[in-house]
Amino acid sequence: MGSLVCQSEKTTVSKESNIIYDKYNMKSRRIFLSFLLVILLCTVFLPTQAAEINPDRLPATAQRLIRRYFTGSIPIYAVREKGHYEVITNDNVSMFFDYRGRWLEIRCTEGISDAVLPVAIRIYVVRHFSHMPIIYVKHSRRGYKVGLANGLVLRFNAKCKFVGVE
Repeated sequence: MGSLVCQSEKTTVSKESNIIYDKYNMKSRRIFLSFLLVILLCTVFLPTQAAEINPDRLPATAQRLIRRYFTGSIPIYAVREKGHYEVITNDNVSMFFDYRGRWLEIRCTEGISDAVLPVAIRIYVVRHFSHMPIIYVKHSRRGYKVGLANGLVLRFNAKCKFVGVE
């Protein structure tokens, strides 16, 4: 009988510890879910840091590029968002610049002047795809992507060497 009492005491203690554990577990779940809900609401309802700016307030490097390679294009819309700039011109050219005004991406459905490209890439594109207009160019630390009107995307490394087609 003594072992029975001990057994029931153990059962009572383990039940109490499970109840305490379950209460703690439920409380931590509620806190975690409340935290997730707050984060979700903040990301949905807080405004982004995008701000429309006057195109004259673009970095000088970006303004020079627009004047030099897109003569006749007038920037009609400019936005600064998290240190990047997006510019749209009157002839539907879309350009993206970093915070210093260096171009990251240029898009135009009617074709982009190949003069924007580095010389080695320009020579490759003219030699192999002279009949195909360039509709977008993307530049990053890894290299360049050149999109052609036929859907081909040419990849070049940071040293302007042809890597492949996507």
